[in-house]
Amino acid sequence: MIKRIAWALAALRLPGAVAFYAVGGRTGVMLLGVKYIMRKDYAPTHEVAWKSGPPAPGPAAAAGKRPPNVVLIVADDLGFNDITRYGGGIAGGRVTTRHIDSIASDGVDFRMGYAGNATCAP
Repeated sequence: MIKRIAWALAALRLPGAVAFYAVGGRTGVMLLGVKYIMRKDYAPTHEVAWKSGPPAPGPAAAAGKRPPNVVLIVADDLGFNDITRYGGGIAGGRVTTRHIDSIASDGVDFRMGYAGNATCAP
């Protein structure tokens, strides 16, 4: 009796291993678990009533006084030494960053910054 159970378990190992690798190994098994066991049914979509934007400019804007335009450029994985304006440059300074340098020379150059995280996610 024990031999039959052992043979049955051994016979089930091969199809089980094939199925395990067919769904993608551990990751595939976890994704199947998320898909069929942990899934949630969500409410249907609905319309959202958006608020209107800022009011139209008043007489001060017509007189030429308007708020300044601000463009903030955030680059992922761009180091201080990667820009030729600061004495560096890509490929040891052989590739200049003249467009970035012109933006910094024509606008405001913020030299001190702090990233709260070492990844690009924030």
